Amino acid sequence: MMIAGVGKPFGRYWTAAFLADFGEGLRLAAFPLLAVSWTSSPIAVVAVTAIQAVPWLLLGPGVGVLVDRVDLRKTMVIVDVARVLHWPWPC
Repeated sequence: MMIAGVGKPFGRYWTAAFLADFGEGLRLAAFPLLAVSWTSSPIAVVAVTAIQAVPWLLLGPGVGVLVDRVDLRKTMVIVDVARVLHWPWPC
């Protein structure tokens, strides 16, 4: 089912973005659960959860400025490929 005026490329983009964000959400939920399975320390679980936000906090503002100056389509493809390649090595 497609919305009127929205083409097939947008549907593919939307599906790919949904799957990427869904996978990111699974990762955000899985790491604290993994920490709970390894330790019973609430501090460790909080630390694992907080550390997941550090790259975004440190790199987000500067990278956002750079991304605004380049082709958005190429940037999205490069970043999504990098996320897939980085997935097996989360740390």
